[in-house]
Amino acid sequence: MCVSTVLDFLLERFRFFAARMAPGQLEPAAGQNAGKGAGKGAGKELEAAAGYCAGQVPIAAMMPTPKIPRQDGDASAIAFLDFNDEIQAQVLSFLPGWVSAQAQAALPSWRSILSCDSWWRTRCLRDFKAHLLPRTPAGVGAATWHAKYRQLNAAKKARTGTWCHRSRRHGLGDRVAQPQMFVGREGQKLFNYGGWSGRGPQNDLHWVPIDTLRSCAARSPLASAASGSGTTAEPWKFVRAEEHGTPAFHGGVQALTPLWFGSADTPSLKHIAATSAALAASCAAAGDKAVVSSGSEGFGSCLLFAFGGGQGSYRNEHNSWAVGVLHEGQGSDPAKVLWGRPKPARTEGADDDEEFYQPGARAAHSATYVPARLAGGLFPEGCVVVYCGHRQHVREELGSIDVLSLHDWRWQPIDHGQEAPEPRHGHSTTLLEVDGKGYLIVVGGGTGNILENFGVQDFYDAAVLEIATWNWLGKFRLDLEPGAAGPGRHHTACSGLLGQIFLFGGGQRPGGQVLLLDGEGLVRQALAGTSRRVALREVSSQISGSEREGGPAPALPTGRKMHGAACLLPWAPMLVVYGGWERGPHFDDLWVYAMGGDAEDLEGFECLLRSQGGQLPAQNEDPDNDFDEDDSPEEEAVPVRLVSPDGQVRVMRVPRRVLAQLLSSGVLQPREDGALQLPVDDPEEEGENEDQEEEEEDPDDEIDRESESTS
Repeated sequence: MCVSTVLDFLLERFRFFAARMAPGQLEPAAGQNAGKGAGKGAGKELEAAAGYCAGQVPIAAMMPTPKIPRQDGDASAIAFLDFNDEIQAQVLSFLPGWVSAQAQAALPSWRSILSCDSWWRTRCLRDFKAHLLPRTPAGVGAATWHAKYRQLNAAKKARTGTWCHRSRRHGLGDRVAQPQMFVGREGQKLFNYGGWSGRGPQNDLHWVPIDTLRSCAARSPLASAASGSGTTAEPWKFVRAEEHGTPAFHGGVQALTPLWFGSADTPSLKHIAATSAALAASCAAAGDKAVVSSGSEGFGSCLLFAFGGGQGSYRNEHNSWAVGVLHEGQGSDPAKVLWGRPKPARTEGADDDEEFYQPGARAAHSATYVPARLAGGLFPEGCVVVYCGHRQHVREELGSIDVLSLHDWRWQPIDHGQEAPEPRHGHSTTLLEVDGKGYLIVVGGGTGNILENFGVQDFYDAAVLEIATWNWLGKFRLDLEPGAAGPGRHHTACSGLLGQIFLFGGGQRPGGQVLLLDGEGLVRQALAGTSRRVALREVSSQISGSEREGGPAPALPTGRKMHGAACLLPWAPMLVVYGGWERGPHFDDLWVYAMGGDAEDLEGFECLLRSQGGQLPAQNEDPDNDFDEDDSPEEEAVPVRLVSPDGQVRVMRVPRRVLAQLLSSGVLQPREDGALQLPVDDPEEEGENEDQEEEEEDPDDEIDRESESTS
């Protein structure tokens, strides 16, 4: 077989991805239509190529030129190299970046494209839905966009991680009752809202720059000692935001919802500006001089929503709510928020004393933003979906859905079918988009007061709600790995990349493991109506032990509930966990969990880890392998003919990844007959190494020799 056989691997990949494409989606990639041989018929050739790869048309329809037979004499076959540069570039536009990186060694037309760092910036968006533009690579924690893509690709796998930082000097003190943590829309800051401190329930907003975490190793205790300063600068220090207006009434387990999805889907700027102006006018009328001087222009272009909560022992639930206009600010610039309750739009022709529906009092509920394109025509600015919770002093669980329409600020109850999950509180609800439709994933929760040991129950299940129809697609039992604690009441669920849902803590006996739920896989399973069980995978940690064992190393955090958590993806491959409690005193610690595909991906956090007494385990490094074979759904080898310097021909099976590395490094050189030429030994070095070569054999364990023959 020849090099073109290896390149057929690309057609196999293209077949997989092209099968998912609609006929009208084959559009030229920007800047990739100037290859040699490109002509007016290139579009038809590409359509034919996509049709072939999707199994819709025969290979003969792909080329207007005569067929080129292969060595096996099959006149209907054609090698991928026979396409012109434009078609090769178009195929590249349909493949994930990691597939392209593995194959670029054998394709000159691809190497020039992949060497452009801006190409990897667009791949971050297309492959991971990471809306990072127009930030620079340094602004998202990477030296280049290629490096950022590799970071996201590793976080997508999320097979391992390390608790690389622990702090008790972050400025928030101890807080329970589910403090709400979230990343700002622009990825500049990590925010914390509310929670229950030593002064009772809070409704304040604090922030810290995300860049602080990326650079904290330089200001770690280890670095400070090396500089001789004798002081240790705390990398995490939250600062209170500048707040104006009237926030929602404080309460424990209150919901705080950022009104954006993936940083790109938000209410329109016009609607946000109108909301900001209305709230600023109310504040000015109340005598807020700061708002009078700056008006609404001083506030940002994103919204927050706070609703509900409870008082002591999570009793005395209320239904107070407010909307905040948030100005995130660049870097360490101060953040500020303007709170208030917009007035609902009146029905045309209605009396001045028109009454509006309001949801009932509750706490430990969920409130989820759904953008307009997923919510449907009834919600042109999107909506907030409030689900379940408890009332009557934690004696009754709710199973209702109430929706706040953002364009007119009016509430309405939703009839969500007869197959709804059991009423609950302390659950999580996560929005996912699958094939252009919106779905809500409800996980865990339970019944009974979390402060009591009797008459309580935790649910270890998940359910899928289709937003377009408000129908439940099914309820699923969570299959846990041995020794893992499930996400019961008051766990946290954080969205990652491409449907990832990271779960931590919760339940009567909470665990300290990071669990990963494949949200997109769950939705597809619900649509198919197959199994009613779904697996939760534990993300392994590189550090063993427990905080209770003492010592300077970060170890593992104690299992907890009613804590706060936030996933920093795509800005940084990290999960932050803060506060909460287990059975005794409230926790005041804040933990940072770095994640990746393997231990090599965690090397960037090693300095931070060592500064606190920990160390990553040793590993076998492979610096030349930018995207390993684990990125591929299958690990296959291809047969190739190798010609030695003495003319001997050997047929071997070589893994595609290894072959690509050998070609890119120049160890193997393609010949005109399709075979691969091994390099000719230097005569001067040959004599010096002759004795050593007689004693040693080729130790390459990745090459499986099938047979040998002579030329």
